[in-house]
Amino acid sequence: MNWWQDVAAFLSTVGAAVGEVITWWRGLAAEQTPTPWTWLTLAFTLTFASAFTRIYPRARHLVTFTHETGHAFIAKLTGRRVAAVRLHTNTSGTTTSIGRPGISSVLTAAGGYPAPAAAAGLLLAAAITGHTVQAFTLAALITALVLLVTRNAWGVLITAGVLAGFLLTFRFAPVAFFGVIAAALAGLLAGGALRDIWTERRVRRADPTASTDVASIARSTHLPTAATWLGMLLLTVTAFAAPVLLAVSLR
Repeated sequence: MNWWQDVAAFLSTVGAAVGEVITWWRGLAAEQTPTPWTWLTLAFTLTFASAFTRIYPRARHLVTFTHETGHAFIAKLTGRRVAAVRLHTNTSGTTTSIGRPGISSVLTAAGGYPAPAAAAGLLLAAAITGHTVQAFTLAALITALVLLVTRNAWGVLITAGVLAGFLLTFRFAPVAFFGVIAAALAGLLAGGALRDIWTERRVRRADPTASTDVASIARSTHLPTAATWLGMLLLTVTAFAAPVLLAVSLR
């Protein structure tokens, strides 16, 4: 009897704690408002420009994390099993998924380069419409799931760092600054997405045998590599622009 009472007391305590968190989260969400355009533009522009400076090699870890998350996300959507996500100290990364070859593997390969741009577009859209609390919560949950399939020490460090960044933002940042933080992240991810897709082309020109997502898709679909690269560029731009344009129209 005492054992069941202890379990019931524990569950009651957990339930109360969860209830408090939900109440706190709802209050936080209720406080947010759309961020002024001046702040959004300044934060986005500064970090977008930084993606084309010497600062970027250090900040690229976040872009690579988002790139690999895109692979893992599309793999799950298409019915593949995500076996491992690995991030490396040289800012590269790999995502291993298991499933039948075909359209699912092509879509999974195509999910990497547009992912940072899509994340940037969604973050900026959230800042424009005043939904950054919801956006950060979703991003934190996705990061936690990626952490479960990360299989190397550096990858765990980077992924845990991203998750900690969201948690620290919730804990210490004023809600009024959430939109500015979202716009800054959006600028870095958008600039990084464009820089990385352009770098991919330069890498293949220097080494035609280089293994890249574009080369993999071209081989699988028997499409010209140049056409595949152009399609990936258009998809990357669209992934960013679509949520932003929708948010502007709704504001």
